[in-house]
Amino acid sequence: MITVGPSGPAPFQPLSSFAAHPLSFDSLMLTHEDLADIIAGMNELELSRFMEILALKLGASSDTLMLRLEDPGDKKIAVIKEIRDATGVKLIDAKNMTNSAPVNILAGPAWRVRDVAARLRQAGATVTVN
Repeated sequence: MITVGPSGPAPFQPLSSFAAHPLSFDSLMLTHEDLADIIAGMNELELSRFMEILALKLGASSDTLMLRLEDPGDKKIAVIKEIRDATGVKLIDAKNMTNSAPVNILAGPAWRVRDVAARLRQAGATVTVN
C-alpha cells in the first residue's frame, strides 16, 4: 500500500533532490507485494528494460546466447510479428529474416534469448539457442 498524507500526495520534487538523500525501501512505504504489482503491470518492453537494468545493478553475469531461426513453419506472419517485436527491425527486414532461414535472429542475455525463443516456438517456428 502506498501511503499518502492527509493533504494528498507530496508535491513534486526534482530527481536531483533525492541524490543527496537516497531513499531506503522502507522510506518508500512500499510493501514487497506493491513492488511485485508494479513489476507485473509492466508491458513486455518495460519488463525487458527493467531486467537489463536490474542485472547490471546486481552485477549478474551476462551469459550471451544466440537465437537462430531454423524454420519459420506454416505461420510466417506470426513469426514475422514476433521477430519485429523482439528485435525492433522494420517489417521488411523481419520478413527477409523469416524468408532467409536458417538465420541468426538475436544475440543477448540468456533470459532474453530464451524468452524470445519460446515466443517464436509458440508462433510455430523452429529455433535453436546456442
